[in-house]
Amino acid sequence: MYHSIDDSGSVLSVNPRNFRIQLEWLRSHGWRGLTSAEFVARQRGVPGSPAEVFISFDDGYETTLQVAAPLLAEFRFPATVLVPTDLVGTHPDCFVRDSEIIRAQCGYVEISAADIDATIQVASQIRLLSWEQLAEIRGRGIDVECHGAAHHFMTRLPDPLLRQELQRSRQALQEAESANVVASNIQHIFAVTEQTGEGTRSTAQMVRELSRTAEELKQSVSRFK
Repeated sequence: MYHSIDDSGSVLSVNPRNFRIQLEWLRSHGWRGLTSAEFVARQRGVPGSPAEVFISFDDGYETTLQVAAPLLAEFRFPATVLVPTDLVGTHPDCFVRDSEIIRAQCGYVEISAADIDATIQVASQIRLLSWEQLAEIRGRGIDVECHGAAHHFMTRLPDPLLRQELQRSRQALQEAESANVVASNIQHIFAVTEQTGEGTRSTAQMVRELSRTAEELKQSVSRFK
């Protein structure tokens, strides 16, 4: 899972040169990239090969299109970008909004307070992809999926607000995308299954209830056409 591919040195960023090295290593060692549809199929028990990798980009920073997409094409890897639909085309304010939660969570790993603050600043300054740019990135073979609506910490939301968050993000992509997005919020399904407690279990259950199928999406109206 990546965020931004840039030279800022923030915790959420990967240097473009290092990203190239990583893709080159995967290709030279025979790894195959998964589309979002294939990733979901693997989670449902459809067998694959041992050397498979799911490359995803949280939040949909412009560097995904500007820097990552050409390198992915060069090394022939599919990828998936996960977008918070309320924040498409903006400089996201969610990291400043949730800075105290982020600092608390980062307390469990070896990241200095200065690095956390620098990362929040960088993450808020890089613009997220617009709907038009998401259409372009789709044309380059990169899938677009939901990452919630306003980029809240979902396991901290009460059930009514959680359902609103998921429904709003699903509706936005349903209106905006053509029919090949396979499962809404797959990144959150993947994340919450690693956690414990009633809150995380109910989050996972609600995400699954609201996930879309390819058949449902074929009926959607697309702003990408």
